[in-house]
Amino acid sequence: MITILIITKPYLKNFSKIIFIIIFLIFSNSQSQFLSSSNSSPKDFTVSVSGNYISSASIQLYADSENYLEGNLLTELEGGYSLGLSIRKRLINENLFVSLSSEYISIKDDNLYQILQSDSSLFKLDAKEELTVFPLELSICYLLPNFFKNTNIYIGGGIGTYFGNRKRQLGPYVSETRSKSINFTINVLFCAEYYLSENIAANFEMKFRDAQYRVTSRYNENSITIGGVDYVFPQEFNSRIFIDGLKIGLGFSYFVF
Repeated sequence: MITILIITKPYLKNFSKIIFIIIFLIFSNSQSQFLSSSNSSPKDFTVSVSGNYISSASIQLYADSENYLEGNLLTELEGGYSLGLSIRKRLINENLFVSLSSEYISIKDDNLYQILQSDSSLFKLDAKEELTVFPLELSICYLLPNFFKNTNIYIGGGIGTYFGNRKRQLGPYVSETRSKSINFTINVLFCAEYYLSENIAANFEMKFRDAQYRVTSRYNENSITIGGVDYVFPQEFNSRIFIDGLKIGLGFSYFVF
């Protein structure tokens, strides 16, 4: 069996993210020296909901391969969407908050295919990928002095745990998740809120993360007959899923107390 794959360089992607974050933090720190204190002050406890765009994801198809090149091959997926919920609580410091957030992420890509091989021929068979991810993230956020009236701006970061499912459709066959494991990683975020009333604000968030989890999947069959020719493919396979794109979210915050 031969599979069409896209070779990426994830370390270059991560490096570019790190450079962006460093530049942003330096800019924010320099600006804060000149800004006055806020006209709008968030309350101690806030609940937020959001709809989010996830720019990309990737799959390490042969995560357990002993072959170095094969084990590091990735296939890129198109972006997806998520619904998010978060709660934020002020800590002892006036400008320091702790945030706990979770999402339901759905990423689908119908524009894939897999090359199947028999003893005498090759066949390109349509394939689809569907990822469902459930992150749980704990972050520390710092409230910057206000750039604009009625606006709160936060920067922060933290840790998260990620787990989910992978469903691959190869022709008429759809894989099922047999087992999965969670993983922990860090995240960096930027958030802005604009007051619509005393207790309600519109919010915008950007988050960088390099989330990943592992999945073992299995088809009910390991071969398909096309035009009288039998093509064989792996029935069970292990993969590592990376949710390594940029998250961009829009939503609303409610200041409870």
